[in-house]
Amino acid sequence: MTNIRILEKINKVAGKARAVMVFFHLNDNEESCYGHILGVSRQLLIMQTYYDFHTFDIKLIRLKDIINVRRSSVDITFDKILKQFDRTGMTKVPGWLKFGNWHSVCNSIKKRKLCVTIEGNKLESDTFKVGIVNQVAKEYVTFKCILAEAKWQSKPEKFKYNEIRTIGLHNDYCDMFYSFMINQ
Repeated sequence: MTNIRILEKINKVAGKARAVMVFFHLNDNEESCYGHILGVSRQLLIMQTYYDFHTFDIKLIRLKDIINVRRSSVDITFDKILKQFDRTGMTKVPGWLKFGNWHSVCNSIKKRKLCVTIEGNKLESDTFKVGIVNQVAKEYVTFKCILAEAKWQSKPEKFKYNEIRTIGLHNDYCDMFYSFMINQ
């Protein structure tokens, strides 16, 4: 169930293209990411994330895992720097991405043939998978995963939607790995 307090806080601090820090649970750890919130559905938050003043990825986070959203004086300063150097990245949800729930997100990703990162509670706390959507079903999705040795995992990996915590897309890690894989 989505925390009403978190939704209220998102609406209060995020605003239109304002930088924030989002804190969320990932397995037994508390994680955070910095960026601009692009949109919120009943189940998911989508944001343009940054790392060292560069756009990093588009991250979708399950709302029920979010524990806090902050906009501090540091975030305000970072926001000014990003805008001054025209590094704000995306400011709205891409039109092709249907992000109401994980099922619709995975369908959108599959249609675009995008490589993504996926983090979930069935994975070890410091592990994520990189791959492409193989099959979208009513209760689960399968990913054809890329191993660190630049080989395809022997069989697609199945994730129930309630196991997925985050999906990241449009980042150099995925884009370059996938490009390397399809061009060898």
